[in-house]
Amino acid sequence: MTGVPTFTDRWAEEYQRLRGTVLAAMTAARSHVKYAKIVAAEVTVAALTGHRIIINPAGDDKPAIWLIPASGGGNVSKIRSLDTVYPGEAVLSITSGVNQAGTASAELQLGSESVRMQIRDPDGTGNNGGFADWGSQAASFGYRNDGGSQNYFRFGENICRHFGKWDDYGSLASNAGLLWGSTTIGGSNLGWIIVYPHTMDSNMGPIIGFRPGSTTDGKVEWAITASSNDRYTVSWSIAQSVAIYQCSFRH
Repeated sequence: MTGVPTFTDRWAEEYQRLRGTVLAAMTAARSHVKYAKIVAAEVTVAALTGHRIIINPAGDDKPAIWLIPASGGGNVSKIRSLDTVYPGEAVLSITSGVNQAGTASAELQLGSESVRMQIRDPDGTGNNGGFADWGSQAASFGYRNDGGSQNYFRFGENICRHFGKWDDYGSLASNAGLLWGSTTIGGSNLGWIIVYPHTMDSNMGPIIGFRPGSTTDGKVEWAITASSNDRYTVSWSIAQSVAIYQCSFRH
């Protein structure tokens, strides 16, 4: 009869297959990753030993991911969220393992108003070497050691400051940009030649401070009377011992 559908002898089997396909599609839609979650105290990705990733490790008091290399053992890199740096703010912290000497580690911190990179003590605290600190109000770069010296620059909106001291000019290489230092000249002299540690790579501009070594009734006149890439000459008018303080810059 025209217009009447025909069915195969296996129509019931085909119906069950189609029904199974529809149910599988509906199940997949309901279990989309958008709605999925894992509830666990600790999750380990990969084997329980060797190289692996531990999410929310039981040994950490902050939300964290530990990255453990095959030979790392307990010397791990960590990605953590800290709530102790700024009140009410989650700060991202990435820390390295400890060096082979057991003396240092490194940290990168990312906050809403600061980015910090620094060398830490082995336990991840303190200042123990080079650092860079970018903030919304100022930036600092250099070296800090809580148990020793500090030498760094701090840049603000309208000012730049240096903390620490400069290397003595007598130990610098020929490509050094600034040569700081002092020289004491004894005896009764009317001049002196200050020799740089090397013939410098380009022209030098010496700037000096002059301090007479004895009290005189007359004024001491002095001047830089010669200058080259490897030395400069200072002359003064009254014979005596003097001290010369210099900053010579290469240009």
